Amino acid sequence: EEYATNRSGALVQSMRASAESMEWFSGGGAVVQRHIASRAIFMDLELVTRDAECLANARSKSDALREVERVSEQVLSEVKAEAAFLPLVFPDADRVMALLLE
Repeated sequence: EEYATNRSGALVQSMRASAESMEWFSGGGAVVQRHIASRAIFMDLELVTRDAECLANARSKSDALREVERVSEQVLSEVKAEAAFLPLVFPDADRVMALLLE
């Protein structure tokens, strides 16, 4: 949770050590699931519901298109941030990203 606001070197190193230990001990599934569940843009029902309501309430096709573009840009921005961060923490960042996007 803390890394969302504080991505300092020491914190990232600590997180990586924890992720590596979990990977060694149990395959890392729990830590990966916990990380994915903490990503609000992908898992937060309130955010998803808000976006769906905005789209449903669009008054025209162009309003709907703008809403889809807004949501797409928001998701793309979050994915890019995750793609930059995951390799710093997780030994198998590709696996985590694939699960995140699943």
